[in-house]
Formats: sequence, structure tokens, C-alpha cells
Amino acid sequence: MEEKKVTKEYSNGEVTVVWQSKLCIHSEKCFHGMSRVFNPNQRPWINVEAASTNEMISQIRQCPSGALSYYMNADGRPEEKAGSRVFTDPNTPAVLELEKGKKYAWCSCGLSKGQPFCDGSHKTTDKRPVVFENQETATKALCMCKKTGNSPYCDGSHAR
Repeated sequence: MEEKKVTKEYSNGEVTVVWQSKLCIHSEKCFHGMSRVFNPNQRPWINVEAASTNEMISQIRQCPSGALSYYMNADGRPEEKAGSRVFTDPNTPAVLELEKGKKYAWCSCGLSKGQPFCDGSHKTTDKRPVVFENQETATKALCMCKKTGNSPYCDGSHAR
């Protein structure tokens, strides 16, 4: 039986924390980094009143899979950010906007249902996700064919 995948949002009025279960690889960085906010033993498991907006944003940026994200309520819900869309064509790079300072976990095995990001499917292989921190907010092309020589970025290998 396949696990139900959900997206939940938690707001303190200033910021909305978004959790996408389909992307979560259960690294527990959120829990170990800020258990007063991110505690899977409590319901709801995200308590946005337990820390300042800036503290939560700082911790969310440590999420390696992109399962945790946020948006400022004054700016409204973002159109399309990394992690909000699943790419399926291995012959076309996943082109999306990556946030400065945020950590991402790129799928290197090709099994993730949350492509191009890791969803933990590699556990049946000897592959591991490539965790990287984006140095600037910019649109990037992430490899989908898994043959790049510059992972996680597309180098055109799919065309060869």
C-alpha cells in the first residue's frame, strides 16, 4: 500500500511554513535543529508560534530535500518554486528557481517520484542524493537523465 502524500501549511500571520510529505527524506534536520517548532511527536507537528519568523526561515533553509519551504504572507503564495513541481522527462532538464542559501537534495538514482529531488527511494540502491546549497537566487537547470558530469546541474549529457 502506497503512503498517502500530503501538503500542509502552517502560518503565524507573517510567514507560512509549507511541508510536502512526498519530498521528505526524514533527515530530521528540522527536529534536531529546532525541536520546539518541528516535533513529529506532537500534533500539529509544526508549531509556528514557538520561534520567530527569522529563526524558522533559517532552519527551513537547512532542509536537504525541499520538503519544508516557506513564503512570506505579504508576498502571497509563490507561483512555482523548487519542490512544487515534479518533472518526469529524463531528456529535458528540470528548470526552476532555486533560493539563495537553501539546501536541496538532488536525486542521483532516478527512482524518486519527486524528481528532480530525492524522496528516499535510493534506499534500495547504492546511490545517495547530492545535497547542495544554492549560492544565489537564480533559475537553474537540474539534470534529469542522471548522466551529467556536473551534478546536480545539467551539462547537456541527455542530448548525447
